[in-house]
Amino acid sequence: MFIDTGRIPATGNLLIDKSHRHLAEMINALFDQWCGGAEGAALRPGFDRFLDAVERHFAEEEDIALAMGFPNVPEHAGKHRALMAALTSHVHALTDDSETGDRRIDLFSLIDQMLYEHEMLDDQEFWPLFNAVHHTPALGATAEETAPPGQALRKAEELSPRQEESAM
Repeated sequence: MFIDTGRIPATGNLLIDKSHRHLAEMINALFDQWCGGAEGAALRPGFDRFLDAVERHFAEEEDIALAMGFPNVPEHAGKHRALMAALTSHVHALTDDSETGDRRIDLFSLIDQMLYEHEMLDDQEFWPLFNAVHHTPALGATAEETAPPGQALRKAEELSPRQEESAM
């Protein structure tokens, strides 16, 4: 496994969270194929499906952000277009049969890093718009680990001194 899907942070929107997990699973499957000996041309159809899925995810994310009243959707969509261009370029390099093993692992890592940074830096701008009632824990994490700001504090304030001692 290349990307630990249990470490993907929750956005608070189940559709977006499911899509993030699906994209990570697609990269993991492609990485497993590559580790199993598949080379560039054999990986290309899977990467084309991955790029299509990223593009669909971005469109869904923009629709959701717009519906939630996020004011910077045009700017965010511009970041999506730039990221798609970069991802496409890296996928073409990754599936070019002239690339060798070390360069391919670097490209897998770069694709993972680009998506992670986009999620953690750009996408978090609109996460607060998601209703806290629909906030879900990170896939594989506990609700306390990913509670919306203030919720963990409120929970801690509700504990009696005895509960606090047993919680420690």
